[in-house]
Amino acid sequence: MYFIIESIRYAILFFFIIQVASSLLNALMGFTIIDYFKWGIYEEPENIFDKTQNFIMKVFHGFSLYTYDQAEEKFNNWFAKKLFHIVGLVVISAVSLIVYYGVYGTLKFIFY
Repeated sequence: MYFIIESIRYAILFFFIIQVASSLLNALMGFTIIDYFKWGIYEEPENIFDKTQNFIMKVFHGFSLYTYDQAEEKFNNWFAKKLFHIVGLVVISAVSLIVYYGVYGTLKFIFY
């Protein structure tokens, strides 16, 4: 049972660390890193391999891509866009901590 709980814990950590790292890169590098991420996404996926690659890229960089698209849509000012990315980074960090400790605490309470 311990192995299953620790595996779930590390899977959650892995997912959220990738999201936070991607958002941090987005806040620091802006469109440079987003263009690199978007090169890995097919606009019109034709087969299962293209769809799988799109799924993996969106799972790993989904929040970062979402905040970038929202900032480009809503703001014209460079400073406002950067502030939006930093606020998004703080939000995803807080949500990550809350979900991690909530799930891990619940699993510990149920199984230990």
